[in-house]
Amino acid sequence: MGIRQRVKNLMDDLPFGADIYWQLRGKRKPWSAHYELEGLKAVLPQALADLASSRAKRSDLPAETSSSRAKRSNLPAETSSLQASRSDLPAETSSSRASRSDFPAETSSSRAKRSDLPAESSSLQASRSDLPAETSSSRASRSDTRWAQCLPAETSSSRASRSDFPAKEPSSLTMPNNQPKKVCLFASLHYWIEESALIGLALAGQGHNVNLAYLPYAEWDKEITPFDLRRQDLYTRAVFADAKDVLRLTPLADEQFPADKLPAEVLQAVEQVSDYDTQYTLQVEETDRSCALYRLRYARNLQAAGALYAWLQAEKPDVLIIPNGTILEMGVAYRVARLLGLRVVTFEFADQRERIWLAQDDEIMSHDTSALWQALGGQGLPESARRAMLYLYAARRNAKLWGNFARQWQQTPLQGAREVRAKLGLDQRPVALLATNVLGDSLTLGRQRISATMADWIVGTLAYYTRHPEAQLLVRVHPGELLTHGTSMVEVINANFPRLPENIHIILPGDKTNTYDLVEIADFGLVYTTTVGMEMAMAGLPVIVAGKTHYAGKGFTHDPQSWEAFEDLLTRVLAAPASFRLSPQQVEQAWLYAYLFFFEFSLPFPWHLLWLADDFSARPLRFVLSPEGQARFAPTFGYLVGEPLDWAARGLARLNELPVETEEHA
Repeated sequence: MGIRQRVKNLMDDLPFGADIYWQLRGKRKPWSAHYELEGLKAVLPQALADLASSRAKRSDLPAETSSSRAKRSNLPAETSSLQASRSDLPAETSSSRASRSDFPAETSSSRAKRSDLPAESSSLQASRSDLPAETSSSRASRSDTRWAQCLPAETSSSRASRSDFPAKEPSSLTMPNNQPKKVCLFASLHYWIEESALIGLALAGQGHNVNLAYLPYAEWDKEITPFDLRRQDLYTRAVFADAKDVLRLTPLADEQFPADKLPAEVLQAVEQVSDYDTQYTLQVEETDRSCALYRLRYARNLQAAGALYAWLQAEKPDVLIIPNGTILEMGVAYRVARLLGLRVVTFEFADQRERIWLAQDDEIMSHDTSALWQALGGQGLPESARRAMLYLYAARRNAKLWGNFARQWQQTPLQGAREVRAKLGLDQRPVALLATNVLGDSLTLGRQRISATMADWIVGTLAYYTRHPEAQLLVRVHPGELLTHGTSMVEVINANFPRLPENIHIILPGDKTNTYDLVEIADFGLVYTTTVGMEMAMAGLPVIVAGKTHYAGKGFTHDPQSWEAFEDLLTRVLAAPASFRLSPQQVEQAWLYAYLFFFEFSLPFPWHLLWLADDFSARPLRFVLSPEGQARFAPTFGYLVGEPLDWAARGLARLNELPVETEEHA
């Protein structure tokens, strides 16, 4: 143990030891701890100046009249013409998530190499070494400072439907949130604190009363001494000191609430979230509650639950805004708030720049698209949406980036189905493609439907095929496993089947095989939650979905509700796969759903977690609060504070901002 650590340990035993250390040393030297808010610190003076300027301009405006309010209520929320095309923005790649050494949370998504971000969606998270919810390329290196042919032919019904979606006229500037609200935000982990702070400043600029509560952690899976936690807390307070007049700050690290005073439902929520945290971090599907990681997560989640339970009851906000809302302290915050009957909005970032996912009174990583589909499903696919999906699908198939999507879905170009079929030694027997998820991915947590775990489903399916040599099975192990550190599905398969029969073929994560060649070979698909299932439906293949995923139940997949129903369906499909192929109408609905999910479910937003520095430079607070910025982003900020998200009223808002055909896209 070094002298410096000895001194820290000694001071940790003294009353206010960390405070004394901070006054004597911490304030007088550059901050060098892993927990850092230096990006926020750098932009905060200008952001506060922008906020003051915006408030001054607003105070000079005439009072709003009842007639003007009435007029505003008739204006469309978002105008596509005011939304610049984002096709020239960099997109995120699976590699982009290089290492999550310490990010949690999904997840889903400024982090140059935010080796410490969590949360996210499996596809987004190539490697989660310790970031929850993030992406890949996006985290270049923290030292850089995170701030610095399947498409259906167009039908007459789809042509007709396009006339139902005229381009929206630009609206005048509206501050959609007429009534100031008491808004609370909660974040744990430094990168989420930075993102939440900018959201809070933007909401303050729109007239809301904003309070940001936080827990100053750098990693979610590593112990921290009380001394260092206190020091990080003091540093956080110092960074936010100049913002105290517009953004209230509530530290929660020192808050204690007797566990025996917490309702049983809160304690159950702590256990569930701690299970998820352990599964997410270790990338497993079952939890050993005696392991050190679970005990660490339980202790932190319990402290957070008590602090949040007391704080939220005292604060009584109109709405609580939380990143992710499924794992870590943010998952606890979501559950505590719902148990208290509070309005909650959760948010995350996918792999598109200038877009955000959000859910009202729900966990965003559950991707509940039912309201979106009920409002906008069942129609023909408009031509501009058709073109956009063709470009996106072509990029996914051909291992290329496209538009503002920041992730390259394949690393191997198409080789052709014939060549791949010969390489695998396939014959004329029916072929099923089973596409796996990454174990412990946030998109698999709590998604069981017909089996206890995804691994159980895969093992059971392989066992079925050992009894059915008249059919062939391709198991495509998720390529994202190359960037993760958890248990591979290959290990699971080998442990249960030391010798596989000749009708079962395993495509390893590192195999130079393009998944879309396998889709072309397959007669039908088997999936848990991966979006490959949606894409197989887009190719007209029957798809059997075994887990709870957002695209299930939309009319173009088979969704058995029990293991018995799964095996019965599998037997019937094997007997006559051609008879189960999707109708042209079902294929078109699969394409429509994919468009809605990729382009409409995400909403306009100025600052992506993974590109926070670049985004804030391009769209500073003064722009966000300007008439142009408000026309583009104000509806989303309104949804964040609980304004109803009416998908029918929004319509197909992005149609006019979709890229047109170019040589690059051709």
